[in-house]
Amino acid sequence: YINGPILRIPYKDPLTKKIQLAYFFPENLNSSINTKMQKPLERSIYKSNVFSSAMQFSGNFAAPNFGKKNIPDENIYWNQAKIVIETNNLKSLKDEVRMKIGAQNLTFEPANSNDNIDGLESQLFDYRTIAGKATFHFDINVNGSNEIKIIPIGKTSTVKMASDWNSPSFNGFVSPTERNVTSSGFTAQWK
Repeated sequence: YINGPILRIPYKDPLTKKIQLAYFFPENLNSSINTKMQKPLERSIYKSNVFSSAMQFSGNFAAPNFGKKNIPDENIYWNQAKIVIETNNLKSLKDEVRMKIGAQNLTFEPANSNDNIDGLESQLFDYRTIAGKATFHFDINVNGSNEIKIIPIGKTSTVKMASDWNSPSFNGFVSPTERNVTSSGFTAQWK
């Protein structure tokens, strides 16, 4: 699965004086996925279907609102912001993940597990340098053998998918709003 991007900004809680992490989800998240079937893997009499997928993500973050928790601006560590992308299979990534957010170019590494997130995280950046221009774009290329799951975490999320697989199963909590399955593949869209 792919769950993200998620903006993470640390702050000092004015009551406990402890450092906490605030998470912010995209205002808009658009995903475009193009999947191609590869030659099946064979072992003895068994065959396993495998695919290669190119995923493109774009969208924007609204300005983080710490006022709801009465966090004063001086308690917010804007210069220690990170972007987190959760995934359950880092081994399937084919390329380095890079994101452009505002004018910043971020690269991702496997996440440290001290906040219980499996996946990728960007280097530290100062969120104030992109405030007001928090639009983003990034690509993820993966190999897989079972399924693709995208978690629609944006306030508004759209997912478009095209594949040459002619027998898809549309599982999950939300069915496609549009789908077309033919002998040569399928297209689907979720909103």
